[in-house]
Amino acid sequence: MSTNRRLWSVLVCVFFFASGAFAAPAKLSTITLNVSTIPGSNAVTGTATLTANAPNGGATVTLASSNTAAATVPATIVIPKGQISRTFAVTTYTVPSATNVTISGSYNGGNASAGLEVTEPRILSVTLSATDIVAVSGTATATVTLDADAPAGGELLDLSSSDSQQYRAAEPVVTSLTIPAGQRTATFGVVSRHQAWGNPFTTTVIVATNVPELGAWWGASLRVHPCVQQTAAPIVPPANEYVWIDDDVAPGMTVNQAYPYSWDTSQHASGTRSLHQDVQWTSEQPPSQLFYLQYATDKMVLRPNESLVVYVLVHKCAQPVWMLMDWRDVNSGTYKHATFGLQLSDYVYLGPVPATGEWTRVEIPASALGMPNGGLIDAFDSSSTYGMHWIDRLGKTCTEPAAPPIAIPSTDTVWIDDTLPAGATLGGSGSWDTAHKTSGTQSLATGGAAASGLHTVSVSGATATLQVDTGDKLVVNMLLNDCMPANEVLIRYHTVSGLTKTAWIGSYHGIEPPDAYYYGAIPAAGQWVRVEIPASNLGLEGQVIDGVQIDAFAGFAYFDAIGKTQ
Repeated sequence: MSTNRRLWSVLVCVFFFASGAFAAPAKLSTITLNVSTIPGSNAVTGTATLTANAPNGGATVTLASSNTAAATVPATIVIPKGQISRTFAVTTYTVPSATNVTISGSYNGGNASAGLEVTEPRILSVTLSATDIVAVSGTATATVTLDADAPAGGELLDLSSSDSQQYRAAEPVVTSLTIPAGQRTATFGVVSRHQAWGNPFTTTVIVATNVPELGAWWGASLRVHPCVQQTAAPIVPPANEYVWIDDDVAPGMTVNQAYPYSWDTSQHASGTRSLHQDVQWTSEQPPSQLFYLQYATDKMVLRPNESLVVYVLVHKCAQPVWMLMDWRDVNSGTYKHATFGLQLSDYVYLGPVPATGEWTRVEIPASALGMPNGGLIDAFDSSSTYGMHWIDRLGKTCTEPAAPPIAIPSTDTVWIDDTLPAGATLGGSGSWDTAHKTSGTQSLATGGAAASGLHTVSVSGATATLQVDTGDKLVVNMLLNDCMPANEVLIRYHTVSGLTKTAWIGSYHGIEPPDAYYYGAIPAAGQWVRVEIPASNLGLEGQVIDGVQIDAFAGFAYFDAIGKTQ
């Protein structure tokens, strides 16, 4: 063989070896997966790798799954000519429990496989729309996310709070939640119901699966800040309302010392303060309250067709579960009951507990409380369970009619009528009242915010004086308020020589001077009555009067055409 032919043979052999014409045929070498464990319904990527590059026309690899309920693969894939590997998608499905799957492949006599664990859905995260809220009024939305689609029938989750107290700082609005089948997320509300801590409190909202073998729970932290009770706006009471207690308890009224109270100037429906019980909050539950005011000597007269009235402010940060109120009727010797939030026999049910943060006017007809013929009230108590409240402006409704005037004899010397005598000043709680008069256009009224206690109208320092002669009678025309009549009236005359002489009418309260003259029983309310006091009984004959003070006790009264007669 010539040298050229030998050289040509060598070149041909080199070409065939280089082109792989004499290489071993390509086979499937391995099947690999990018993960070994995956929650169902999530994507997995597999890779089929040959022992050599794919030949002309490519390499068709056959694939299979050992459990198509948990994972599936394409039946075949083609590795292009000249390529040694190709990826393929593994589709997984939601499973009720962890399931092992084998993904296998074959090509040209080569077999390979890879194992995959498909797991049941688990909680991936719990997030909150807000991580800081205010106690009682604060809310947040929680979102729970699974790491896989929920199975058929949905995924049931248990909801709770790490704050295991009976009255929690914050808790889910429901105790369980179902994520619908095929979904991964669901939301639920979180609310703060009560406040029992003086400082911000951190709780954990817990979401747990109800399948024991899953053993999965997650939580999100929520910081609850103390609720602050704002000052409630005072009310504008109706004109037909008469007040028994406002800014102070009625005279003679005692307080059960087992349930102390205080006057709170930061809250008041009217006046300057309201009743609020001093209680201490604990970490177990919000407090309960009881006001127990009893046995007033200054009683409230309640007539048929009238209603009892009280103003209530429910604490914004501790709304009670229910509230009770009682009035004691002296005539029957029994307590009359009403309730909010709890229906009880022999109690008038007033409906749900009032809204928080604002004064609520409570009006209850006497007949509804079992007093169709009226009553005589000397005590009141109010309690709230697992919450707090304020009480103010106890009284009743009443429309006072205008009393017919009585004639003023022409023999009277009228010293005060419609205007004050020259030089005099008006004092006490007194004022001019144009709605009630028996002479002229107005009368002097004792005034005052509440009926209980002493109400005074005084005229002093007159330079236009009243000369009292022998045989004179001092005259005062008096009208007791028909709704809240005084049960005692004291008339005190002051002279230019410095004397003060007193006559008293009605009940004895121990405020009468030792030398006071008793005129007689208190007259009927709602009608003008002429009071004539002999000046000799007061030792005022020959004296010059420059002032008069009239005190009405436990009610209101009007006075007109004050002077003297023979």
